[in-house]
Amino acid sequence: MTLDQPLDLLALAVAMSMLPAACVLVTSFTKIAVVFALVKNAIGIQQVPSTLVTNALALIVTLYVMAPVLSDVAANASNGPARGQSRIEWLSGAVSGPVGGFMKKHVDPREQERLIASAAQIWPDAMAKSVKPDDFFILAPAFAISELTAAFKIGFVLYLAFVAIDLIVANILMAMGMIMFSPTIVSIPLKIVLFALADGWSRLIQSLILTYR
Repeated sequence: MTLDQPLDLLALAVAMSMLPAACVLVTSFTKIAVVFALVKNAIGIQQVPSTLVTNALALIVTLYVMAPVLSDVAANASNGPARGQSRIEWLSGAVSGPVGGFMKKHVDPREQERLIASAAQIWPDAMAKSVKPDDFFILAPAFAISELTAAFKIGFVLYLAFVAIDLIVANILMAMGMIMFSPTIVSIPLKIVLFALADGWSRLIQSLILTYR
């Protein structure tokens, strides 16, 4: 066994340990999971469905969205490492192209500009001057911030609809003189029924998928 083989295995083990975080930050999972959590809070049923269920659903939808990217990664990795190429170089080469292309397509360029401007203030001059918008250390955090921002924008719109229902129910109860009656007792079942009748989950997931056209 040559010296580079155990080092490759160690580096591969470290990379695998970071895989869950990478899957969250450089895929569509962040936006989808955050939107699902905001929907639960907006309806007022924080415990149903459970976080495990919504995260599992977000993971399935993420796999659906990322299917073309995963297919490209599998195609790149199908030939195996070239002669003299380490496993880490082979794996990073197979993954970086498709995943980087996905992030470039959906990142907000303004976030890249802000991160480059911040790099000029905190990084060494030589490093800051050579940085490019598509460098991983700029692209990955810019993409994650873009996804989180988009998720909160979608969540805000959804919240408005459910808050409107809360206000309507509260005003009706007040007009009926039922001041001591908690509006949530009426509004939560009403929001659940309306969300179900409108095929809320199906429409929401379809809309999230189409944001990655």
